[in-house]
Amino acid sequence: MINFTNGPLIMQGACTSLILWLLALCISTSLGTIIGVLQSGYIPCPLGIRLLLNGVTRVLRGIPFYLQLLIMYFVIPLCTGCSLSAFTASVVALGLCSSAYVGQIICGGIQAYDQSLWEMTQLLGYSRYQAMRYLVLPQVFRKNLLALSGEVDQLIKTTAVCSTIGVLDLMGVTRNIIAREMNPVSMYLLTAVLFLGISTGWHVFVGWLQRRISYAKA
Repeated sequence: MINFTNGPLIMQGACTSLILWLLALCISTSLGTIIGVLQSGYIPCPLGIRLLLNGVTRVLRGIPFYLQLLIMYFVIPLCTGCSLSAFTASVVALGLCSSAYVGQIICGGIQAYDQSLWEMTQLLGYSRYQAMRYLVLPQVFRKNLLALSGEVDQLIKTTAVCSTIGVLDLMGVTRNIIAREMNPVSMYLLTAVLFLGISTGWHVFVGWLQRRISYAKA
């Protein structure tokens, strides 16, 4: 049975998960967009920086997120002497890991952009920076909305891993309640339903956004 007196604690954990998700999403989308634009080759970028970005994104995509989280929380403070709270380490680790995947999506979308349209923007007097900002990126986000929304959806579910370093998010609160009351079945099922509700809400929003974009395009 679910103890309803735990309701405020569970809601607090859910709010923490949402805040964690939104902050990591800000890092992911902004940094991922920059990475994608620079890796695409359509904006002048020194070869050394491009090779560095390729190496960093390869590392972020090749190492499991759980290990990245442990490195961010334990290893980096030991090497730098700058301690991070569990929440801050989780936000940074989530944002960096997701940005590597967002960057790949953005880069692929830019490289798939019709070359003739690039030439048209030059004829209209746009610089490459202006064309990227006002013409290319909006279309890349629109055409790759489903791929980007899938990465965002995965991000909210990955927040559950952060409870392993002590973050009292939805999963962290669930673990604490189970340890205290020994009711794993009901609590795990409730947590699963809450995560499913958040994910469903996100997909409903993306569906609405797709319809708005299609309507505006028509």
